Amino acid sequence: MTAPELDRSDGADMSNIDVQETPPTPDQLTSILDYLGPSKAGSVVEEATGTSDALRKFNAKQQAFQRPVTVDWNNGRAVVGDDESELMRLVRTLPKETDQV
Repeated sequence: MTAPELDRSDGADMSNIDVQETPPTPDQLTSILDYLGPSKAGSVVEEATGTSDALRKFNAKQQAFQRPVTVDWNNGRAVVGDDESELMRLVRTLPKETDQV
């Protein structure tokens, strides 16, 4: 799925957007928490006070996962929530697509 507002005139590849309705796997959640840092754990998993607490609460109740979370798996970055300026900052930092394979 692509979104017109995410089209980039500078050549960054925005054609690979994958929307997931299911909660992340425990490994994916671990990566997301690593990308964001322990201080953001409570914004990803309800009432979590750190990474290990977030993982414990998520394993006990996957519904504690807070949406939306936008993840750039290739570059190890994530944005929690729907703050348009944060999302656009993430998009602007994506590497530019090159002609090399």
